[in-house]
Amino acid sequence: WQQPAILYIRDILSSKYGIESVDVLSWGGLAITSYMPEETARKILEDELVSEVIEVPFNEIVLSQSTCGGSPTAAGDSCSGSETIPWARPAVNVYDSAYNGQYVHLVDTVLPTTLPPGEINLVYRWDQAAPTTYSPYHPLHVAGIIGANSNNARIRGILPNVKIAAHGWNQSSVASLVVAIDNAIYVAETLGVHGQLNMSLNTSNPASNAFAHNGLIGKRMRAA
Repeated sequence: WQQPAILYIRDILSSKYGIESVDVLSWGGLAITSYMPEETARKILEDELVSEVIEVPFNEIVLSQSTCGGSPTAAGDSCSGSETIPWARPAVNVYDSAYNGQYVHLVDTVLPTTLPPGEINLVYRWDQAAPTTYSPYHPLHVAGIIGANSNNARIRGILPNVKIAAHGWNQSSVASLVVAIDNAIYVAETLGVHGQLNMSLNTSNPASNAFAHNGLIGKRMRAA
């Protein structure tokens, strides 16, 4: 489900320097994590495909993947029993029960048909494509970060068990995204379930970027 461009770069670096990646980020950021000696890191830093090399001691990587019942954790995360507590929870200063009556509208690609049991409080879904048309795991990741339940399993969301209304759009159609945003506003107004609207979207070339503030989608995002 990662973007082909970053996977292509990963493969080039792996072939050139004999390293194996253990993690890749291509949506929230562009990063490749690999084990390597310092000498190799210095060589990679000079490669035109690489803008920065950040050192993470080997023992920290091993520790981060052996905590919270075996679930990998990001820098700054903590544990509560077998559950990962994301670093953003204390950063935004929220409480587990404070938002149980609130809604978060999730505009993203279509969620999987089956969700992790007891994790996501999905109270509404409206899909413009089949769950398997595109990778359903990105919206599931986002829904988990927002509101995964506090149940001593997997990860605890920023607002545990918050009500999520999912408006799934067809990624092959820009117009479909506009319709999804429109549906979120419709549901909020007609059912009286106002709340936050979350959209996690990539952008294209700025010269033809529909997500820019004055672009086709950008205008509707600001209106929403």
